[in-house]
Amino acid sequence: MNGTFTWIQNAAIRFIAEAIEVEIRSEFRVYEVNDDYYIGNAHLFYIPQNAREITCEECIRSAEGSPFEVIGIYNEGNSQLLRRNYPPQLRVYPTTKSFQDIKTFRLNVRYRCPQPHNDLQKQFDIPVHFTYPLRSYMDSLRCGQSETLNSALLSIYAPIGCKWAVEKITLNNALEGLHALDVENDLCSIDTSLVKVAFTAHGERILARPHEEVTFNLPATQNVETIQARIDDITRAHQERAVTEVVVFVCDLRGSSTRTEVGKAPPDLLRFRNIWGRQDVKPFRLVNIIGDQALVVSDPDPFLSEGLNEIISLYTRSLDLGFPIRGGFHVGLAEATGETHRMGGYCCGEEFLGDAINNGAKAGDYKKNEKSLLGTEQFVRWFEKQRDASAFSFWEEATLGSWGTRLYKVDVSALQHTAQGRFVGTATHPTSFPDRLVMRASEVGSRLIVGLDPNVDKFPMFLQQEWRERPTLENLADIIFRFNQAIIEATKVVAVAYKPQAAFYEQYGMAGLLALQRTVGFLRKQELIVILDAKRNDIAHTAKAYAEAWLSSERPLTFTPNEWRVDAITINGYLGKDGVEPFLAINQEAGLFVLAKTSNQSSQEIQDCQLIEGGTVYEKMASLANEWGADDVGEHGYSRLGLVVGATYPEATKRLRKIAPKALFLMPGLGVQGGDLESIAEGAGADTLGAYAASSRSVLYNFTPEETNSDDWGDKVGEGARKKAEDLNDVVMKVLRSRR
Repeated sequence: MNGTFTWIQNAAIRFIAEAIEVEIRSEFRVYEVNDDYYIGNAHLFYIPQNAREITCEECIRSAEGSPFEVIGIYNEGNSQLLRRNYPPQLRVYPTTKSFQDIKTFRLNVRYRCPQPHNDLQKQFDIPVHFTYPLRSYMDSLRCGQSETLNSALLSIYAPIGCKWAVEKITLNNALEGLHALDVENDLCSIDTSLVKVAFTAHGERILARPHEEVTFNLPATQNVETIQARIDDITRAHQERAVTEVVVFVCDLRGSSTRTEVGKAPPDLLRFRNIWGRQDVKPFRLVNIIGDQALVVSDPDPFLSEGLNEIISLYTRSLDLGFPIRGGFHVGLAEATGETHRMGGYCCGEEFLGDAINNGAKAGDYKKNEKSLLGTEQFVRWFEKQRDASAFSFWEEATLGSWGTRLYKVDVSALQHTAQGRFVGTATHPTSFPDRLVMRASEVGSRLIVGLDPNVDKFPMFLQQEWRERPTLENLADIIFRFNQAIIEATKVVAVAYKPQAAFYEQYGMAGLLALQRTVGFLRKQELIVILDAKRNDIAHTAKAYAEAWLSSERPLTFTPNEWRVDAITINGYLGKDGVEPFLAINQEAGLFVLAKTSNQSSQEIQDCQLIEGGTVYEKMASLANEWGADDVGEHGYSRLGLVVGATYPEATKRLRKIAPKALFLMPGLGVQGGDLESIAEGAGADTLGAYAASSRSVLYNFTPEETNSDDWGDKVGEGARKKAEDLNDVVMKVLRSRR
């Protein structure tokens, strides 16, 4: 053997408000050590996926009896901690590398798991995941083959005001599967405040079983004083509760309870919870996922202005995914307890009690309702005082327990149209597109537009690895969005606008479109300008459909907010005026950029052709665009119909500026394509606000794969993108200032 020591792992579980607090102490007590005896590269701990507030404290003791010295305290985000979700684990990379001159080495890992419980609870089932296969752990640290070195101690503290009422420890049969672990009864202890369970390892080697779980079933009792104090608190709180009128909506996933009872939980249950679960409770007061039901509680005014539309949006999305759902609306009185919940994405907001909640749940889970929405009589009577109630039609009398009501079927499409009456969507800007672009350019002192053209093959290695480990549509959409988000956050101090190129999203199918939708929404929330590079157009009625898709404020037929709405779009004007007018008409605040002289080398094959009447094709296109946008000029003197002019052709830019003096120039080609700064200067005009350089690849991929092979990839990508964007803009602005 290279050395002699013992390894003990202690786990302590404590109950705190709405959570379980866990501390795992992994300790090595050293007796003899040689020079080549190492701490190990990484120490592995299996932790639940819902673990929060994770910290690790590294300590050493140089002599027996001396105090511990804290070497470091690490939180999530430090390089010493690496967390993975599949399987759920935490790797700790200690600062200490050798056992030399150390008597005791210790890692203290702490975290909290949301765990709703109350002071009157009498039964506690505590799941325990063994942190690592003990023998494998020892072998990986070069610890030899001794049979007596490996042990683990679990300490479970009773909740405040409770006493454990146990005579012996009862385990589930999962321990039998952990064939290399034994319970050491001589080391176990039981008293009213603390239960200790000791395990030791045996056998030559233990295979990894990260998902094995042992459950301890521990009954508890409360003393009379604690119970009476709790009753007094409940009575006092009840007297202080505010009784208020609330609107209740419940959506139920039909059939899932029955299938879960027989051990066949439906695969769509988790997806259903993810759709209805919210991190942000607005515009509701409570959103709670209870099993296969989503409970939503709202005040009347927010419900009418925003809540109804959002509920319908979530409901129709669930229908689109094929979920077998039903739901119901109710209105009545409920008591607000004053307590709040923030438990992940499945429960947030205030706690409510009362008949309104109970009756709303009964209406939403009415078994005779196969697959539609219902409204109770109370809700319909209340709704018709506020809105047109033609979406409701009487269905049947119903007795739900001891409560009777008339139930009404809901025409979802009609209700959706009614909901738009007071819907408050994403904030709009009071000025036209050209004025917004010029104002933004002046604010940030920039003329740079950042292109968002995702190519997953060029993404950070960390993201590529995530895709290989979980190649699903949802994960691909999330990876693309996270990359865009890192670029946006890093460059928004210098970017005038962002230009996602539609083709780079369309190539990934629905995953790409979902990522584009999330990206557009993220940009609009921060009031950043979005220019979609799509080069759309066709004959008039098809052009109108393109315009509806990307520029309208709401969707046709469904009248739902258009989550794809952008601030401007690139179009192809070669179909003439009737292909451009639909884009101009659909949204008076939106901007257009018509292709004139593109940046690619072969553009001259058509665009540079001479016309019989004189001039080139691209000059004719610019002249027509100048006419089409003559009536839509903003306060700063620029039309909302601009031109796409490649930064690779300075002479062409100079001629185009004379032809279309009021057009904003979107100028791609700067960076990888070698765009000419002189071209940008020629297009900028006398006030230097008429031209905007667009760059994609040189900003997006200004890093090396080796730099991004860890979970700090976002910092590496962001720093490279920010620096490149600032450098490009500095060069452009320097040229523009020299021309004034």
